[in-house]
Amino acid sequence: MSELDAVYGGGAGAATAVVLHGAGNGSKERLLPLLGEFVARGCGGPALDFSGHGKTRASYGS
Repeated sequence: MSELDAVYGGGAGAATAVVLHGAGNGSKERLLPLLGEFVARGCGGPALDFSGHGKTRASYGS
């Protein structure tokens, strides 16, 4: 099983927004401007790469 590669924006105790890219066409880097908008409004949260996208390697089976 591989781990998901993610970045976290914002501080502890803030409201949380989880930012996810579309299937087959993305990576967390494309989401950083959107995550920045949430952080600017006081939210925190992760943007992550799904399995087989961006820096997260594909993992099939256990």
